[in-house]
Amino acid sequence: MLNFNPSTKHYYSPEIGVSIELPTNWQECDRYSQGVMYGCQNGDRYPPKLLVQIVPLPPSISREAGSPNRYDTLAKKLLKLQPPSRPIRDRQYLEIDSCRARIDTVTFDDPEFHVSVTHYQVCIQRDNLLLYGVIGMVETRSASTYLPIFAAATQSIRFI
Repeated sequence: MLNFNPSTKHYYSPEIGVSIELPTNWQECDRYSQGVMYGCQNGDRYPPKLLVQIVPLPPSISREAGSPNRYDTLAKKLLKLQPPSRPIRDRQYLEIDSCRARIDTVTFDDPEFHVSVTHYQVCIQRDNLLLYGVIGMVETRSASTYLPIFAAATQSIRFI
């Protein structure tokens, strides 16, 4: 049972079977069959965003029948898709709603916006067949404000 916090708003996406809590000044920006994007306006050119999605298994991962570490393999592959980054700021292994997960925090220079971006990447393995990704992105100068929000939102995730 989730505790009610008056400074957060509860969201539920039936398309992906996920509930999440975010600060009241955040809103749902976009919804599609495999995920939901949330964001808030803070005045930055690159406003903070948080994407929660089901991640289709690439063939190289789906062939790992019964692998308990698909989330780890996916995290490594997703990190390779990012622009060249500085060293990983933080890596954690934990459980989210009783599911294995890995969190990586990296900083890179966004080639489109020409700004330093901090990327908060979470890979969650719900069972042996289903992976979820949570991606938070914010200008690095605002990371100290938004990384704790990304972390709290990630910990509030419940699979329904």
